[in-house]
Amino acid sequence: MNLASSFVPLTFAMAAAMAVTAAAQEIVEVGPLPGGAWSQAIAASANGNVVIGNSSGPSGDRAFRIVGDGAPQDLGLLPGALATYAIAVSGDGRTVVGLTFGAPTGEAWRWTVNGGLQALPSLPGSTTGAGAYGVNHNGTLVCGTSGSPDGDRAVRWTPNGIQNLGTLPGGGYSFAYAMSRNGHAIAGLSDSPNGERAIRWTAAQGMRELAGLQPDDWSAGFAISRNGNVVVGYSGLSQVRWVGNGPAQDLGQLPGGSFGSAYACSGNGQLVGGVAEDADGLFCATLWSPALGMRKLEDVLGLLQIDCTGWTFDVVTGISSDGNTLTGMGSFEGEGRGFVVDLPGPSGCGSVHGQGG
Repeated sequence: MNLASSFVPLTFAMAAAMAVTAAAQEIVEVGPLPGGAWSQAIAASANGNVVIGNSSGPSGDRAFRIVGDGAPQDLGLLPGALATYAIAVSGDGRTVVGLTFGAPTGEAWRWTVNGGLQALPSLPGSTTGAGAYGVNHNGTLVCGTSGSPDGDRAVRWTPNGIQNLGTLPGGGYSFAYAMSRNGHAIAGLSDSPNGERAIRWTAAQGMRELAGLQPDDWSAGFAISRNGNVVVGYSGLSQVRWVGNGPAQDLGQLPGGSFGSAYACSGNGQLVGGVAEDADGLFCATLWSPALGMRKLEDVLGLLQIDCTGWTFDVVTGISSDGNTLTGMGSFEGEGRGFVVDLPGPSGCGSVHGQGG
């Protein structure tokens, strides 16, 4: 593929500046833990210094945390659990949340630097357990989903206990997937009489539906910006972005593709990562910004002169709040591996990071 023709929105001067800045950048292979066969990199702290992920191991799958250039730290296992999976990390990097699998039900958990691994409660009457999927900047608030006598419900864990966030009118279940910096805004989905719909929940207004690209589109919100104003996810078959109470913005498809979903965004909501189908019917990791449009991650890294030899990138799972660090899943020389990429800073890579706050 001719990279120059693929990135028409970039001026020659900007592309040259980006290439010079990126010369020392590289892709970091993450994990696995000792004895493991595969690894995933799931998310990064606000400044990218802490990365979380998951790995197979001799005694089951485990969540891990990496600080700087250190080795992955196994976060342990709750009593009775068979596997532990990390889903989100706080902005300050000191709290990790996720879920376990094990008899009789799975549990939501929070791991902290000072407190280690602790279970989070389910709603009263739950027989299906819970999972934690999002956390605020300082780790004091967590969102996720818990079983209840009425079905799965989006919840928020606070210092005062677990809060049921409900469903859209007529809905049977809901999920909370991501939380703003202060924890007062949450992105997710809720069932409704018309199918699954993306939602934004706020402490002030409760749960509100986000309009899809088409009235009958199923949709979901998987990530949220720092201030809670931008939500990204999917509607129908497309990656989308909602700003405030505005309509869904179609982020486009890869050439020849017909499916995509966004899973991550930067703190300002201007850089979006996810997965999309290409012309060969393969799922590829993607990046979107207002200047770039929808692009394969490998093409963006190629333009930045970051060596991708041996790598296949399947999905971007996380973007640090500052927009400088990407996490994701793929394979390196045929082995399933998580990856971390440090992008050049906005001063040299403004068209990738986007503008605005």
